[in-house]
Amino acid sequence: MPLSTSQLAAYQALRDGVGFVDLTPRSVLRIAGPGGGEFLHSFCTNDVRQLAAGDGCEAFITSVQGKVLAFCGVYCEEDRLTLETDGDGNRVLAAHLDKYLLADDVELIDDAGRVAEFLIAGQQAADWLGEQFTAEPPQQAYQHLRGQLHGRPVTLRRVPWTPTAWLAELAMEDRIPLAEQLQQHSAVAADCDAWNALRIESGWPEPGVDVTDANLPQEVDRNDTAISFIKGCYLGQETVARLDALGHVNKILRGLKFAGDSPPPAGTALNVDGKEAARITSSCWSPALQQPIALGYVRRGRETPGSTFEAEGIGAVEVASLPFAG
Repeated sequence: MPLSTSQLAAYQALRDGVGFVDLTPRSVLRIAGPGGGEFLHSFCTNDVRQLAAGDGCEAFITSVQGKVLAFCGVYCEEDRLTLETDGDGNRVLAAHLDKYLLADDVELIDDAGRVAEFLIAGQQAADWLGEQFTAEPPQQAYQHLRGQLHGRPVTLRRVPWTPTAWLAELAMEDRIPLAEQLQQHSAVAADCDAWNALRIESGWPEPGVDVTDANLPQEVDRNDTAISFIKGCYLGQETVARLDALGHVNKILRGLKFAGDSPPPAGTALNVDGKEAARITSSCWSPALQQPIALGYVRRGRETPGSTFEAEGIGAVEVASLPFAG
């Protein structure tokens, strides 16, 4: 269904003005100690040893079988690494990493429930943050720094979830007061429906929604930003390297466009001649495209952007590259 009038106004603020979304709770796991970098390096797909304080990257944490246990942002600070992902990520990550935690110079700190997170986005957000934040907002993806936002201590991270977005981490006790102050200073509060419409249009795969332990890393199509194929050994690397040598996976994340007024819901299989051609992971009505769209995994042979197929009970489906144009 199309967004309501208030949701559409919030969506437009997130895209064209200054809007914010309270994403609490999400997972925030710290890896502290002098051996933290080497430790994490052994479990993720990206080369985190190359990170300097203030830098970051995205990465998959993989199982022994090479399946995705977590898709996360990795942020290097002076005294620790921070892993940020979906709300259930801490439980999975902490349990997985703790099994291999043998060194005394590494400590896992679960900060889920102790911190809040606000996404601040929009074409005017950089200038707005330049006035409201006590430091110049970071501009490169995954760069981050500490400062104050309306007198509240905040870690501000540049995230590639939309064309212009920052993630603010703050103490849980500052959550409500800061939300009120943001609105008092012209930032528009948005709900999850408005945020999801922009997120899906932007082609950002949400951990725990579009990326789960059913996926192999290359299926998410973030190879250039989340996977290093030369970094050395890590848990699950054999599967990732074998897929790289093979040159393809059997399904891959794509955008999907539909006719009508409502998109098929998440989990819907799109079948052709009784066989699954694609499966939807998240969907919405797109204000930019004025049609239903979705993210989903499309089977090899049908994944070319611009191609179409007739899904049983659904109708015409167009495969789109990400981000959606519009």
